[in-house]
Amino acid sequence: MGQHPGRHRGQRKHLLRRESLRRIAPPAVLAVGVAAVMVTVATQGAASIVNPLFNQGGVIDTGARVPSATMQLSRPIAVGDLLVGWFAEYDAPGQLTVSDPVNGTWTRAPGALTFSDGTGDIALYYVTQSSAALTGMTVTATAPGPSYIEATAADYIGVGAAPVQVVTAAGRGSAVQTAATTAASPGSLVYSAIDTGGNPVGVTPGSSQGIDFTARSSSADGCAYEQDILSSASGPQQGAATFDTATDWYAVTAVFGAGATPVPSPTATSASPSATPTPAPSPTVVPTQPSNTPTASPSSSPSMSPSSSPSSSPSRSPSTSPSSSPSSSPSSSPSSSPSSGGAGVTKTLVIMEENHSLGQVLPSGMPYLNSLATKYGQATNWSDITHPSLPNYLAVFGGSAFGVSTDCDPGSSGCAGTAPSVFGQALAAGKTAKTYAESAVSNCQTGYDNGYDVNHVPWVYFPGEASQCNSYSVPLGTASSGALASDISSGNLPNVGEVVPNLTDDGHDGTLAQADTWLQTWMPKIMSGPDYTSGHLAIVVLFDEGETTEQVPMVVINPAISGTTVTTALNHYALTRFIDEVLHTTALRNASSAPDIAPMFGITIG
Repeated sequence: MGQHPGRHRGQRKHLLRRESLRRIAPPAVLAVGVAAVMVTVATQGAASIVNPLFNQGGVIDTGARVPSATMQLSRPIAVGDLLVGWFAEYDAPGQLTVSDPVNGTWTRAPGALTFSDGTGDIALYYVTQSSAALTGMTVTATAPGPSYIEATAADYIGVGAAPVQVVTAAGRGSAVQTAATTAASPGSLVYSAIDTGGNPVGVTPGSSQGIDFTARSSSADGCAYEQDILSSASGPQQGAATFDTATDWYAVTAVFGAGATPVPSPTATSASPSATPTPAPSPTVVPTQPSNTPTASPSSSPSMSPSSSPSSSPSRSPSTSPSSSPSSSPSSSPSSSPSSGGAGVTKTLVIMEENHSLGQVLPSGMPYLNSLATKYGQATNWSDITHPSLPNYLAVFGGSAFGVSTDCDPGSSGCAGTAPSVFGQALAAGKTAKTYAESAVSNCQTGYDNGYDVNHVPWVYFPGEASQCNSYSVPLGTASSGALASDISSGNLPNVGEVVPNLTDDGHDGTLAQADTWLQTWMPKIMSGPDYTSGHLAIVVLFDEGETTEQVPMVVINPAISGTTVTTALNHYALTRFIDEVLHTTALRNASSAPDIAPMFGITIG
């Protein structure tokens, strides 16, 4: 992206650096925050590559807000060509549409990204088995509203429709490297593209499996850049390059070949968020949040002009890295595709666990939970808000700790939240809310009897919602009968729900093995219910506070998520924001400035 009129690059770097301190994840691979994500999608048609050749490429880099922008591919395009590119828009809500007059709308890969302020859209788009365009082709990127648009794209000859692996990464420095894909077959095409938030001055291609990348299209100063390996060696592939000058960067690697395990083909994208394709629940690699080619800074107007460096890429690209193999497979979890996963998430069920840091729990402390984390999604840089338990629960479900600093009793001085909670928001919006508390013997119960701890049931602490709590904060029951089992079976789980294991089963007084066994009892039941199999339910397993560090486990389970690991620095307020997004209600209090985790996990809101 180039400079925006009237804004100096030094100003932009200052904005990016300030945003980096606030948003970018701690180091995952490089010295400054790195994001990495991977996805496997299957394209239609043949699954082989024959004599791949680079035909042409192009760059889009607008310097002002525009409703659409075009890229001209001037050479003839043959029947069966592969078209692939990384497209971004900043400053408009919704999704980009990428199209050409020959093929129509391009296919959008799963796992798109929004910028750190929740606006814009970044995604990989492609066409396999292109129709012929003997006089070339105009590729159009259309934003949902006036926005800054940037993209790189390429045309390859002799690349048949084949499985696609996509890995994205974000960081800061002079060395660029994505995480590795799963093993690719020899002869695969490896496409890699990079976008920067500052001026790299120059770009030196890297290598993968001992084979050098070849530089292709680039803006004048290398801020928008693509490269490829036309015939890969066997094994995992990584995009890599080196800048002359360190800057914020966003990179993508896509492998076209027989090295990925096929999953259902995504549908062609539209400008509607609900059109985001839904990956299968158990592919071997990861749903992506493509985070490169960002167009603009999340906190200020991006400076962009054609053929110049990207103005202000969001320094908070969701940092994600491929997850490791699960230590035990979730054999009791359903593996079938949702019956209507494309409808999007309309319900959030939060299962709260207690008093353990990330390293104590994953991967070995709770192997069943770890299997869910690696199969579906996890955030590995998620922090609690404070200590002890109660203010963390208030933060998740109220968007604030309300000045509470102890595990105080309901009704005591200074020990209350101010309505609304997310539960109250849901009910006020005509939706449903419920808390299911194990070992409780009455609704909205106070006290600490028989393993029930009121500090873990935050709805009790909102006196302005007492009547609602009395109606909808209920005893859990057992896996075979009671409130939760009944709501699961009937498809009547609430739009926002909290599940509260007792002090033995949440890891507070019991062991992590006991907490893991409790999850292994309940999770298969929840995941076999119609709310989950339809794709409408997102299940979050969250620990309230850390013990050895402030980082706590946060696991997200939904049929549309497959092995995503988010390493962006996040905390409990990001979950509050997600709950409110699912409810289509205003983000409460501190949640209003929290990052949007839905695109990080590739979740479409229904």
